[in-house]
Amino acid sequence: MKVFFSGYYMVFRLNWFYFGITLGNSCVCLLCKSGYVGQYCTETCRKGMWGEQCKNYCSPNCDSNKRCNVTTGDCLGDCRAGFYGPKCETKCKIGTWGKNCLSNCSPNCDSNQSCDILTGDCLGACKAGYLGPQCQALCPPGLYGLDCQDNCSENCLHPCDSTDGHCSPCRPGYEGESCQKAVPLRRKEETSNSFNFVHFGIGVASLAVAVAIVFGILVLRRSLLRRRRKRVCNIYNQPDVISSDMNQYVNNQNQSELEEHPYQN
Repeated sequence: MKVFFSGYYMVFRLNWFYFGITLGNSCVCLLCKSGYVGQYCTETCRKGMWGEQCKNYCSPNCDSNKRCNVTTGDCLGDCRAGFYGPKCETKCKIGTWGKNCLSNCSPNCDSNQSCDILTGDCLGACKAGYLGPQCQALCPPGLYGLDCQDNCSENCLHPCDSTDGHCSPCRPGYEGESCQKAVPLRRKEETSNSFNFVHFGIGVASLAVAVAIVFGILVLRRSLLRRRRKRVCNIYNQPDVISSDMNQYVNNQNQSELEEHPYQN
């Protein structure tokens, strides 16, 4: 662009201003835009710098070798663990950690679920029943409580709860949530008597069933014997009936002949 001003021509070309009769002189920029430096504002800020005259440092929390936009200062990559935001200058909120604060602290951290914003390690003790930097490991079998320092009761038949030591069932003779309370002797006797009574009842019932089965077998056998004897008797009695019928028939025939021929003698 060529402009005539007070007998001189001035030409504006990109970032250079030219003046003079022959337009052979160039102007030097008095102020560059944000992110640029030099006499003619053609040089960008060096690595790690940004803003007017490149006086500002990129945030040390920028994860891409501390590089940022030379104009705005926004980080060019992710934020370093523990920070978030365009310039990665905001610390993670309570309960979050890691790159861009996208990870959650372990719910087993005892200090309001707060943890180190860089590593995620719990800042205080773990809740009862857990171990480890991030409180994610359960107590080993046989241990429970804060820092897993308490031993489960010896009267537990199975490993106790890692949080409060509760266990079930208990060894015979013990009761309670942790199986540490001895059962009173009287209750033991009642339990024993009840146990014996139940077994006695089962024995009596079994004996009664066995007797009933034997009795039923005897009755059935006797009934079968009676039926068999009755059949035998019927077989032996049949010829007598037939013989009697034959005799009656012969007598009837003889009587008929006598009546037909009374004077043959």
